[in-house]
Amino acid sequence: MKIVNFKLLNNKEKHLIDLAFSVANKTLSRSGDRIGSAIIDSENNYFVGAAIARMRVNNSTCAERMAL
Repeated sequence: MKIVNFKLLNNKEKHLIDLAFSVANKTLSRSGDRIGSAIIDSENNYFVGAAIARMRVNNSTCAERMAL
């Protein structure tokens, strides 16, 4: 994993991060973890998703999958 400085990102990248943070509040998790995802396609459409964690791992859904 690479650590990046938020100030060095372009506006589109910053917007994606802001979207991911805002949708993370919709995460369903017993542990209180907040996980959000934001994806942009080649036509500049934005898709967001939040993780859904359940008691059994095979019933859980990651944030990236929810965005898709």
